[in-house]
Amino acid sequence: MRELRSRNAEFLEKCRRCGIINLCLWCPAHAAPEAGEIDAWIEYFCAVAHERAKAIGEADVLG
Repeated sequence: MRELRSRNAEFLEKCRRCGIINLCLWCPAHAAPEAGEIDAWIEYFCAVAHERAKAIGEADVLG
């Protein structure tokens, strides 16, 4: 698993560059059953992360 690298452009653009990814529910184990791919972008994971950031006052990194 450690040797796998994503080629999913949407995931690389949205998730890997995200400043609040640590507040997200995303991980390969969560993405696979949701979207059928271990490197899929899941829209509501982003929504949860942004709400968590707002709740803890990280609004300056939301962009």
